[in-house]
Amino acid sequence: MSVDSHLLNIIKVISNVTDAFTTALFLADPKDESLTLQSYYSLSKNVIPRVQFGYGDGMVGWVAKNNKPIIANQFDRDTTTLQFYSADEDIKSFMAVPLPRGKGVLSVDSKNKYIFTEKSQKLLLGFADLIVHETEVSDLQAKERLYDRILNLHYQADRIGQQPRDFDDYLINILTLCLSFTRAEMGFVAFLSSPEPDAKYSLPALIGTIKSNLQRQQFSVEKGLVGWIFRKRNPLVLEKIGQEPRKSYLFTAEEPFKGFSAFLGIPCLLQDFIPGVMGFTSYSSCTWETEEIDALLSIGQRIILTKMSMKG
Repeated sequence: MSVDSHLLNIIKVISNVTDAFTTALFLADPKDESLTLQSYYSLSKNVIPRVQFGYGDGMVGWVAKNNKPIIANQFDRDTTTLQFYSADEDIKSFMAVPLPRGKGVLSVDSKNKYIFTEKSQKLLLGFADLIVHETEVSDLQAKERLYDRILNLHYQADRIGQQPRDFDDYLINILTLCLSFTRAEMGFVAFLSSPEPDAKYSLPALIGTIKSNLQRQQFSVEKGLVGWIFRKRNPLVLEKIGQEPRKSYLFTAEEPFKGFSAFLGIPCLLQDFIPGVMGFTSYSSCTWETEEIDALLSIGQRIILTKMSMKG
């Protein structure tokens, strides 16, 4: 069972126990002080799924900002002021409690007056503890799975490096491994082919739907996303670019394929010198953890060291 399904089951239990019209779980993002409706169970058709609003906005936002519970047994406002209804529902009572460690807010409301008591509040606080425990266990399990994937990446990279072959074969195999690791659809490796001041690079390895004729071209480091990585010597992570049918501008403005939704560019660094770049693109949105990017940076360095050893 997924964590979202498990949370929804807990939310349903809370609704039954408290006789709520709507039970809603909001998770917090402390970086921008925002709340997102993560899960809810309601008799209303006017709850706004995945709605986001800031700390201090509405009664839920007040709870998050002040880290204090609230009970309003004579709720006489338009329900839309709660920030998660699109129309008034004639709510008569409302209660919300903060999740432990600033994780978010748990709220219930009712069309009956005086339904929520201090005992109800203690009960809701107990459910808040349970929810945070479940989310933290799920986060820990996700981290364990991530570290297993990273260990396997390095293990498979070691195996590829131990197999005797020329560098071109090695490059395709290591790129295939990294493409699978990133869950992207297309991958490439770029190497500098001429020095400054008019530095250019070529594409010795391409996998996926990228046009193969790109391998016969050279590109300037002054253009495109890949050029930016060569110049800045930093990873470039674009997880949600959009779906409009525009050109991608990975390498040049005249590329033969349409735009993508996500891009991950990894510099292949050797001390302060960046002779290469690995790139991964996808037509669907992707997310990459910091640990995944660090692992790919290590693989990028391994590629350069292997190139030096195989090329003499």
